[in-house]
Amino acid sequence: MYELRQQKRKELREKKWFYYAILAIGIFVFSQGCSLMSRDPGYAATAAVLGLLLHNGSVDKIYMSIFSHEAHKYAKITMLIVLCIIAVFSYFKRLGFPLFVILDLGAVLLFAVIAFICQKLTKQQE
Repeated sequence: MYELRQQKRKELREKKWFYYAILAIGIFVFSQGCSLMSRDPGYAATAAVLGLLLHNGSVDKIYMSIFSHEAHKYAKITMLIVLCIIAVFSYFKRLGFPLFVILDLGAVLLFAVIAFICQKLTKQQE
């Protein structure tokens, strides 16, 4: 029974849309958590951390599937730091949900840009 569940999980992870769905869920959960942070920081912080975990697990795989090479670790670290700064900022300043979605997408775009720059720099050094 356990092996069957593991096989189904593996098959699901191999589907092309799986990590895109994880990223979409991560964007929604993180943005929702940030928009609620000034009102109820307990539940909102939990949502923000869960969103960070979902971003961490999906963005790297999506980048690798699009550009056919692994992203540099600095890109992932930078994205997570920017998302943490957004979450801390949301505690002090109450902004709307759409703005947090835009900031979140900006952090993902920053990940892609830094990963692409690091890949070009390592290719030039070789």
